Amino acid sequence: MTFAFTPASGAPRVVSLPVAVVRTGRIGVSVERASMDLCPGGSAGANTLLLTPLDGYTGTPSISFPSLPAGLAVSPAELAAPAMPPAQVVSFQLTAAAGTPPGPVTVTVVASDPRGPSTTSTFVVNVLPPDFTPSVAPSPATVNAGGAGATLNASLVPGSCAPTSGVTVTPSGLPPGVTVTPASAVISPPAFGPAPFAFSASSSAATGASTITFTYAVAGTTRTATALVEVCGPPAAPVSPVVRPQGNPAGPVTATDFLALGWGAPAAGAPPVGYEWRL
Repeated sequence: MTFAFTPASGAPRVVSLPVAVVRTGRIGVSVERASMDLCPGGSAGANTLLLTPLDGYTGTPSISFPSLPAGLAVSPAELAAPAMPPAQVVSFQLTAAAGTPPGPVTVTVVASDPRGPSTTSTFVVNVLPPDFTPSVAPSPATVNAGGAGATLNASLVPGSCAPTSGVTVTPSGLPPGVTVTPASAVISPPAFGPAPFAFSASSSAATGASTITFTYAVAGTTRTATALVEVCGPPAAPVSPVVRPQGNPAGPVTATDFLALGWGAPAAGAPPVGYEWRL
C-alpha cells in the first residue's frame, strides 16, 4: 500500500507499506459416535473427534464442552489438539453420575482457535434406565385364617445397567382380611439382598388364592413381579374324641386312674398342627 502525503505547497512525499493477506481457514469437526449409551454410576464411555484443517487452516485448536448436561462429566475437561495440518484424532471419555435421570441428552463440542476460527458439533448421549429382573418367592404361599402366616421374599437380579440407588418394593392387591408387614421395603445396592414381607390373615378372611403384585420402583423406572397367596380356613374339630382309663379301657374311671385320650383327624379344613385339651 502506498500513502501519499501532499502538502499545501511543495512536492508530495510517498511512503510504501507492505500488507500480507493471511487466510486463517476453517476447522472441520466430526464425531466418531453420533450416539452413545451410558449407565448412571457406571463405567465411562469413549468417543473420538476427527479434526480436519480446511481452507488452509494451520494452528493448534482447543476442544471444549460448553453447557454439559447435568450429571455428565467429560475427561479431560479441555483438550488441546496437536498442530494442524495434518488432520488429527482426539479421544475423550464421558461418565454419568449416579442418579442421573434416564433419557437422551445432547452434548455440544467446540473446536476453536484464538485467532477466530471456531466450529461446533453435537452428539447424543443416551442415559440408560436401571436394568434388573424382579422375583418373589415362594409362590404360592399359604396363610391360615386367624392362624399362622407366611413370609415372601422379594429380590432382584441386576442387569447390564444396575441400579445405583435403593429399589423400593411395594406389594398391592391384598384381599380383604389379609395384611402385610412392612407396607414397603428398600432393596439396596450393591448387595441387593432380599426384602422379606410377612403376610397374615384374620379369622374372617375369605379362603382362596389371590395374586399379589410387587412393584419395584427406582429413578423413574418400575418393574413388577407377582406371587400367589392362598388363605386356608381354620382346622376342623377332631373326630370321635374319647377318654378311657389307662390300662382298663372298658372299666369305669376312678380317682386314681391315668387317662388315655384319643381322637381322629378332621376330614376337611387345614391340617391341624396340634390340639389343646382341658379337664
